[in-house]
Amino acid sequence: MGLNSILNKKDMTRQFDYVPDSHTRRCKINTGRLCNADCRFCYYGDSRTENIEFHLIEKQLDIAKKFGMESVDFSGGEPTIHKDFKKMIESANKFSFKGICVVTNGLTFHNKSFMKDCMELGLNDILLSLHGIESVQNRVMGTDNAYLRAIKTIENANDLGLRVRINSVVSNMTYRHLPLLSKELNVYNYNMILFKYCFDQVNSPDFVNHRKTSEYIKQAIDNCEDRIEMINVRYIPFCFMRGYEKYVTNFHQKKYDPLEWNNALFFRFENIEDICLDFLGNDPVEENDSAIEKYSVSDYCKADKCIRCRDFLICDGFERTYKNLTEFQSSSISEEVKPEPGKKIKDPLYYRRDT
Repeated sequence: MGLNSILNKKDMTRQFDYVPDSHTRRCKINTGRLCNADCRFCYYGDSRTENIEFHLIEKQLDIAKKFGMESVDFSGGEPTIHKDFKKMIESANKFSFKGICVVTNGLTFHNKSFMKDCMELGLNDILLSLHGIESVQNRVMGTDNAYLRAIKTIENANDLGLRVRINSVVSNMTYRHLPLLSKELNVYNYNMILFKYCFDQVNSPDFVNHRKTSEYIKQAIDNCEDRIEMINVRYIPFCFMRGYEKYVTNFHQKKYDPLEWNNALFFRFENIEDICLDFLGNDPVEENDSAIEKYSVSDYCKADKCIRCRDFLICDGFERTYKNLTEFQSSSISEEVKPEPGKKIKDPLYYRRDT
């Protein structure tokens, strides 16, 4: 039986040392898929045409509050173009959420008066999609003015005192531009998120191996770590980030990050019309653990020699589709892996204790 067959049958969370840190109390609120951009690597493909009715958005807020969530991120599509966007913020405020955020492409928030209106209703955070400078951002978003509006959004937020976080998707089109982009950022949080190949074609033109991307990611970190309070790199094995391990936030690390989502609600809210509420009496920490364990085992894999690495227990490994893409290019993940010898680390936050 191969290593991944064994992992599929084993609950790896039982191997961890007890971690007293609190799990995230933040969740994603699904607003629908309607969008005013045409991002080349959008998870939703051509189905970006409909939004969710307000009563179902309010239902998510109600469930999230009952489940112990304290912060919400409205996410689409592009939530700001929802006809009831301001009502969503008002509703989240009425439910007494401490953090009220919108995941946005910035094509609307370049309007400073609009941003100010939303802040007066309770918005206190934005998570902006910004993947590269100038023409790179425009090409990724499929919109000529995407970069200028994103920069204007950051400027408006800084002027008004609104917290700004950044998501950059790391793909073949964007990874070389990360160091230059990072020099320009004046934000609270910067997330570099490796392209999720499981949502795309096996021969995706966005494919680039982790060895190449990691070098540019490290340069980007060097350029901004003294200015940006929180930097995260998601969905990359630890062995590609030696010397920078504290920035890696894969599944077993990000569940302790207050800015990340509770995965138990993330999956349930994708089908809010038919949601079953029998989980509401359960512990949100255990539900989150269960969802993460299921996802990380079903969609990720490891090379056999990974078992020799001290990070074996706390590392997700590779997306299964990344493995297929690597083999498509006559290579293998086994060739890319560089196990770090030593006693197995059982604390998922081992590298992040000093951040």
